[in-house]
Amino acid sequence: MVKLPAEAELVIAMNQKVEALQSTSIFLASIPSDACTTNYIGGFPVASLKQHIEWLIAEAEHDYVSLSLIIGAANKADEADPNLNQMQRTLALIGKLLDHGFQAVDLADHGKCVPWPNQDRASILRRIEEAWRRSGELEIAFDFWFDLPKSRR
Repeated sequence: MVKLPAEAELVIAMNQKVEALQSTSIFLASIPSDACTTNYIGGFPVASLKQHIEWLIAEAEHDYVSLSLIIGAANKADEADPNLNQMQRTLALIGKLLDHGFQAVDLADHGKCVPWPNQDRASILRRIEEAWRRSGELEIAFDFWFDLPKSRR
């Protein structure tokens, strides 16, 4: 049996989780239907960071945004800095989403969410980075969620 590189295993696992999400909820309705190409991973085609932010804002109009979607977007931004690792690219994108009014939230019963008490940018990024380093991307991809309150759109 051929052993896949760790990155390939990660891509397969993330795509399986995304497929499970796609079958149960509205999923990035604003992404064009022709976006499903060989570059399609984690729900996003290769595009500009600005376009990815617009797609995430559109997604936030329908549902909460998971860390897994943000990871996919960070990895598919065509101007991504090759000197940054995946976690660094993702944290940078989260910072931009926070600048656009997103809040870190915990999911609650009945489709609700509860904003984290501390919405300080550095605190949010530190909390995610610490969890990522401690547990790894696959373990936390669906543990962190973001909302864009209507008042901030």
